[in-house]
Amino acid sequence: MLDKWVNYDLYEAQSYFKKDLFRFLTQYSSVP
Repeated sequence: MLDKWVNYDLYEAQSYFKKDLFRFLTQYSSVP
């Protein structure tokens, strides 16, 4: 149970990090 929760939390954090990184890259690339 706890192991599943930890894995899910890590997955959520990884997903959020990827979204944030993607957003940063798109903002950075839009700057001339």
